[in-house]
Amino acid sequence: MTKRKIIFLNLLMFFFTSIVTANEYNWELKNVPNEYLGTYLPVDYINLLQDKCHKKALMEIASTHYDVLYLKESICYSQVLYEDGYAVQTKDFEKWTFKTEKNEKYITDENGYLYRRISSSTEGHPESEFVLSYFFGLFPDANVLIKENTIKIGNKVYEIDMHLPGSGTPECSFMLSFLDMSGKEPYAERYFVFIEEIKEEVIKLKEKGFKIIKGEYDETRAWKIDLTDEVVHSYCE
Repeated sequence: MTKRKIIFLNLLMFFFTSIVTANEYNWELKNVPNEYLGTYLPVDYINLLQDKCHKKALMEIASTHYDVLYLKESICYSQVLYEDGYAVQTKDFEKWTFKTEKNEKYITDENGYLYRRISSSTEGHPESEFVLSYFFGLFPDANVLIKENTIKIGNKVYEIDMHLPGSGTPECSFMLSFLDMSGKEPYAERYFVFIEEIKEEVIKLKEKGFKIIKGEYDETRAWKIDLTDEVVHSYCE
């Protein structure tokens, strides 16, 4: 075989491989129905929030569902445990179905799992605002202000942590963070939120309500956060 033929065959193989790869990993979407654009959460995840624990709900569906869907005009993004973002592949999107039921928008994915639209927008952390509103909506008389992924209690504004803390961190409803700028360097303070009757040995609420307790990083284990005795906010009905 001549050198010219070898070069030609290599170029042909490269061209063929490029086409196959492009078809396999294509994220451009076509014929996306405009009336269904927005942010979606798995219906199973939403139902599991009844157990008052974001981490448990997320871990329950993480291996089977998209954690969240941000459907735009020509692309759809998702997240892996709210740590890493990625785009849904075209070949999977083409198997999706859409429906409207009782004025709610739904998507069924390629594996048959159902997602409910929680916002017609994909900007401003709709999923975070949904979770905060879900939990603190249980206490309409509590003096809290929710905006996007933040909640204001008293004079302090916290941000919800949708991603999960390190292994060994005590279980709670969800966690908040606050960026302390008072020192020489910014420091992210972490807080545990306990809603209603969370069955956790370290703390139990005798009445319906919530408590926000300060956490501290465990220097012996990466990203592990320990519970302190400092209750920064509490509310009981």
